[in-house]
Amino acid sequence: MMRFTFIHTADWQIGKRFGGFDERLAGRLEEARLDAIDRLAELAGEHSASHVLVAGDVYDAPGLKERTLRQPLSRMGSYPNVRWVLLPGNHDPAGPGSVWTSVRRIGVPGNVIIADTAVPFELAPGVVVLPAPLMGKATLSDPTAWMDGSGPFDGGIRIGLAHGGVHGFGSEGECAVPIDSNRVGSARLDYLALGDWHGMKRIGPRCWYAGTPEPDNFANSAKGHALVVRIEKERGDPDVLPVQIGAFTWVRHEARITSSAEFAALEREIQPAAGEARRTLVNLKFSGSLTAQDLSLLEAWLADLDGRLQYLNADTAEIALAVEADENAMAAIFGADGELREVAERLAKLARGQDGSTAGEVLPPEVARTALLRLMTFARAESESV
Repeated sequence: MMRFTFIHTADWQIGKRFGGFDERLAGRLEEARLDAIDRLAELAGEHSASHVLVAGDVYDAPGLKERTLRQPLSRMGSYPNVRWVLLPGNHDPAGPGSVWTSVRRIGVPGNVIIADTAVPFELAPGVVVLPAPLMGKATLSDPTAWMDGSGPFDGGIRIGLAHGGVHGFGSEGECAVPIDSNRVGSARLDYLALGDWHGMKRIGPRCWYAGTPEPDNFANSAKGHALVVRIEKERGDPDVLPVQIGAFTWVRHEARITSSAEFAALEREIQPAAGEARRTLVNLKFSGSLTAQDLSLLEAWLADLDGRLQYLNADTAEIALAVEADENAMAAIFGADGELREVAERLAKLARGQDGSTAGEVLPPEVARTALLRLMTFARAESESV
């Protein structure tokens, strides 16, 4: 029985910048993309796979610094028992003066294959890879079309390797490259390894997107995976095992809240298992309404959460200030300080969109709300220090 096991991955985008974060975190996210190579090699060893196929976008862009080009080559070269097949994608297309020209000038480790020509090659005895490298960021024609008439058709294992968007499926991909969803059948492929969509996705039993091994944004999809693919020719469809290998978890969550009693349940929804908070990035968007006191508690809760997570961005602009149910709510916070309480009540009215009682006092509701929260935080801190 002819068998072959390999790791399917894609969209490493080495050199990707994370300009929306501070320098410290951006550096960690960039390094995590290199560390994914180590995890892929470890995964190959765990499953007795000696080959890793990368379906495009190894690098994020042309014109990267030489050090950036060398780093993944060094990582891959440090695992001599694994052969790496690298396909040019839309971020790192092939051709004269491309990133691959620079990589070859630097020197490619002996266990690394650059599949930058659309020519079948034997990867292992009885196993042929049919690569569809991209020569630019977009193309009107299907780069896999040539596979239909390209042998050998001798009963061996045929693996297609491509980067682009399959017709008929909603895509998170950014690549204007059409790929026929029937290519597996028309080219008699045992498996078509695809890249471009950063979320893992099954197109069919013999056609998958691996997604990026390290998440890179807050889009809700199955990121941070690699695929262990086992082909047994006589058994038909391959066994495909998705494995989570991402170092960081990115969470995007929208929540409608009406009470501080909901904070604990919300935290359970967004935060992974204990001990993983330091590797979690969270983007929260709130709606609903809270009392002034609960808004102040929300700010304190978010500050505490921010200290435990790797990163937190919380958008509270759409939370409306609820009419106080308890007339004594302000008194509970400001005590006997009538002047501060009077200012707070005035800000609360403005935050609810009501006119101020003094000429020229009108403020935008969001400004008044922020001022009220700051005042309440100050008052609470003062009372706790006494």
